[in-house]
Amino acid sequence: MSACMASCLESSGVAIPSPRSLAVAVPIGTDFEDRACLDLFRDAITEITPNLRWNFTAVATLRRRLQRYAAHHQHGTTYISVSAISEETLDTVIAPLRAHNVLRVWWESEIRGAIIKLMPSAHHEFSASRFLTNLTTKVLEIPGHDQWSLDQVGATRFHVPGRRSKEGDGGVRCSTRVGANAWPNLMIEVGFSQTLRMLQIDAQWWLEASGGLARMVIIIQVSANPNSMHFEAWELLPNNRRITRVSRPNIPTRTKTYSNDIDATGIASHNQPLNIPYGVLFDVPHANQVDIQFTADDLLRISQRVFIASQ
Repeated sequence: MSACMASCLESSGVAIPSPRSLAVAVPIGTDFEDRACLDLFRDAITEITPNLRWNFTAVATLRRRLQRYAAHHQHGTTYISVSAISEETLDTVIAPLRAHNVLRVWWESEIRGAIIKLMPSAHHEFSASRFLTNLTTKVLEIPGHDQWSLDQVGATRFHVPGRRSKEGDGGVRCSTRVGANAWPNLMIEVGFSQTLRMLQIDAQWWLEASGGLARMVIIIQVSANPNSMHFEAWELLPNNRRITRVSRPNIPTRTKTYSNDIDATGIASHNQPLNIPYGVLFDVPHANQVDIQFTADDLLRISQRVFIASQ
């Protein structure tokens, strides 16, 4: 923020945000973004069970395999990779499926491959919806904000034109971001049982592919028998390495900024709140801006509601 802008904000009574409380998207060069996203895609492939790494042969064949798999795997999150397929063909496969509402797609043009996230459990839907409901309620408590301050993006597919696209489990963007392709400010990725590494890869994709416009990703990992929930927050933060004449420019780094667990007895691993800076959710400073905080009790209540609703 320039000294002139800071002076103007001070004189108008607007609180000057800290560098982290009003995050500014840092444009990432296309080459770096491509390498980062392709590396994440390749990392994700290695996490997928070999028998779920499929080669595309025909629309009808892939459709039958997906429908059959979805019908026989009603618990837990599953990732399936499909090689040698275009985005258009993938959409043709998925559109008529009865299970299409529980599928999320990640597609990479250069690799001509896709990763399909299959999530038939009610835990997924309730986890994202309960978190976003609480987030909206907290925003409504900020003076000057109302129900129009944030828009939910659901499972919208976001594109880097000609390169890649992805769907998440939920998210929000501020009302000043308009248009179908405007990136979300915050995204949520949910997994049920043994999917944490894949969820972390998903989270990092949003930060990289959006060039920092998606400023935070919340991970919710749900486990059962016994019931527990794991929460993480990921952000793209400045890299403070010293720049020399021969070093690469500092590239923002994907950073886990929060982690907490709620166990089967309702005990959190610690009592530190999950802090969502005002500038993560909104692009414009506000006189009444405050950060949003989810206390350990908030996370416990979300966990309880998810398991009650999923019984």
